[in-house]
Amino acid sequence: MTRILFLPDDRTVMWLESALSPAEIVRAVGSGRWMPPLPYVANPGMLCALRYGNLVLVAPSSLLGDDRSQLPAPGGEPLREALTQRQRELLLGLAEGLTTVQVATRIGISKRQVRRYVGILKRRLGASTLAQLINRAAELGLLGDGEGEGD
Repeated sequence: MTRILFLPDDRTVMWLESALSPAEIVRAVGSGRWMPPLPYVANPGMLCALRYGNLVLVAPSSLLGDDRSQLPAPGGEPLREALTQRQRELLLGLAEGLTTVQVATRIGISKRQVRRYVGILKRRLGASTLAQLINRAAELGLLGDGEGEGD
């Protein structure tokens, strides 16, 4: 059972439950297949979802400050191909819970370069924290083919 924290506006909070996995809910929100309960109606493209373990936060992107303009336009270069191999390896290391020093050692760069890449990736994916960066990378399928792992 997945718990959903739905914030339809800046004054309303709703707890919902779903039999879907957190990854399935995030994908459904991203594709516009998840709709809020009545009477809350939203343009599906305006909602975004953030996953925190077995909890999914769903809210209008304007409320979460999610700037999707940083992502490639539809029909543009796929984000996976737009990232360098090192950037993808860095994201994987961070998602595994490695420290900056451990990631730097693994991919053969300095810890300063790791921090630089993290800043670039945060801007590119519209994330302000490391947790948001990892979550966005997972939502966008940048952490490999094992999206459903751990569900």
